[in-house]
Amino acid sequence: MKSRLTVETALLATTWGALVLLPAVMIWALVSGVFTQEALIQRFPDVVRTNSLLGWQLCLAAVLGLIPATLAFWVLWQVKGLFGLYAKGQALTPAAADRIRATGIGLAGIGLLNLVVHAAQTVVLSATNPAGQRMLAIELGSEEVGLALMGGLLFVIGRAMADAAEAATELRAFV
Repeated sequence: MKSRLTVETALLATTWGALVLLPAVMIWALVSGVFTQEALIQRFPDVVRTNSLLGWQLCLAAVLGLIPATLAFWVLWQVKGLFGLYAKGQALTPAAADRIRATGIGLAGIGLLNLVVHAAQTVVLSATNPAGQRMLAIELGSEEVGLALMGGLLFVIGRAMADAAEAATELRAFV
């Protein structure tokens, strides 16, 4: 039997590649200096008022920063499963609809987590500031709004896909 590359298998392979690369990038971020004192002061210039962050602040800020990436890994896993179903010709199925809905929930969750994580990082990084200079900063940008909207859209598409899959099953039962 001849194998041929389809869009579905190419997307599946690309998603597998992303699933392998994401943990590697997360590890690289931890060991390369992305979470050094200098990098965090540059990322949060209005938050860090001292030039001596404590070790626990650096570690906690790093761990908090990786939380959205962990959810992104789960979203990629859902997308990989969806493309796997598509590659098997199972596009109009309840399982595909579930994967689309899960992807939407995950994307919206990443947007929400970005908001919460940034706020938590500002609390952690300003904890050693002098009294009156500690802060809680909430940052809502286009990335968070876009992720929430895209997540909501995919969730609705997943619900519509579930209805379509149910209708297709009923139609096959008549034939």
